[in-house]
Amino acid sequence: MKLTNTLAGHSMPVLVVSYSPDGKYVASGSGDKTVKIWEIESGRNVQTFTGHSDWVGALAYSPDGKYIASGSGDKTIKIWDVSSGNLLQTITRITGLIGAVSYSPDGNFLSAGLYDNTIKIWNASNGTLVKILSGHTEPVRTITYSPDGKYIASGSRDNSVRIWDVSSGTLVQTLTGHSYFVLSVTYSPDGKNIASCSKDSTLKVWETSSGKLLHTFQHSDELSAVAYFPNGKHLVACSYDGSITVLETSAFKSIYTQAGHPEWAISVSCTPNGRYIASASGDNTIKVWEIAELD
Repeated sequence: MKLTNTLAGHSMPVLVVSYSPDGKYVASGSGDKTVKIWEIESGRNVQTFTGHSDWVGALAYSPDGKYIASGSGDKTIKIWDVSSGNLLQTITRITGLIGAVSYSPDGNFLSAGLYDNTIKIWNASNGTLVKILSGHTEPVRTITYSPDGKYIASGSRDNSVRIWDVSSGTLVQTLTGHSYFVLSVTYSPDGKNIASCSKDSTLKVWETSSGKLLHTFQHSDELSAVAYFPNGKHLVACSYDGSITVLETSAFKSIYTQAGHPEWAISVSCTPNGRYIASASGDNTIKVWEIAELD
């Protein structure tokens, strides 16, 4: 695991990173109220989106890579045209802060996990609210769609992971086992498992069909974000101690641990080819890491 670039340009902590679907760019949101897009090969900041009046802590690329949705402490979600930098839409009337945003795999819907304890789903093209998922008893910090788009998994400050049927809006599973806030959830590429990480310093993997807990990885500090590699055989997690850990999922053991940042690391993203990781940190930077080829 080798550091290939440090992307510096934000003036406050970087709160979220997301690779573009083609893996050529990484987007970042920061406490400085901006969204920046960086070209991976050159490390250049190619776009800066300004318009939020508070921190940007949630980001999602549309599946076709043409749009970015950003969620902010100003209680709005903004949708931007990536190529032009134009602001296309602002979703308002959101009660509570925005924990996470996610596009459906077909790009038709945009969802957000909110600090009013709900998940809201909008029509991505016109911003019409189409559904509210209620059931969490504390703020929703993280959401992700299943690969087939039929389900949303959410993690909350109520310490639970919940799985929702998108079409009916019904709660399908409640996964309990974390003893503190759930900060990040991610589906495996085949949709059979969900990984979650928590302020309880553990990373857990669950079977989606049964809700059974399959694995627990114990770290020495709070784990802030987790992502599956595209091969489904590896996971990457980052921690408040600044470290980046890569795990192999069959034996569920760490194969790399890197002291990544001098400050806390809060967000990670993998390229579609699985060769690079981006991590966001309180040191105001994004670091890009190259991973040796994984089987």
